[in-house]
Amino acid sequence: MEQENRKSTWDMAMEGAEAAAAHADREIFEWRDRALSMIQKYANTHFLFLTEEVRVWAYEQGLPTSPDPRAWGAVVREAKRLEIIEQHGFAMVKVPPAHSRHMAQWKSLIYQGPTQ
Repeated sequence: MEQENRKSTWDMAMEGAEAAAAHADREIFEWRDRALSMIQKYANTHFLFLTEEVRVWAYEQGLPTSPDPRAWGAVVREAKRLEIIEQHGFAMVKVPPAHSRHMAQWKSLIYQGPTQ
C-alpha cells in the first residue's frame, strides 16, 4: 500500500518543472509562452537537438533567463504534447553547465529546412 502512494522519480521531476515554470511566469511576463515560442522557432530550422541547445540559443535571442532552469522541462513537455517535437533517443550535451551528460534528444515534427 505504501508503494502505491509513492511518486515516481519522473512524477517528482515533472512537478518540479511545473513549479519552476510557474515561478518563471510570476517573475517574467509570459515566460513559459515565450519559451515555447522559442522552441517552435528552433524546431523549424533544426531537425535534431537538445533542450540545452535551445536554451542557450533562446537566451542569446533575448529570452529572459528563467529563475530556475528546470522550467524548461515543463516547456519541452508542452512542446511534445503539441506535437512540435518527439523524443529521438539520447545524446551527449556539449554546452556548459551540463557538459558531457546524456540528455533526451528531440526530433522536430515541424522542421522546414533541407531534407534530412
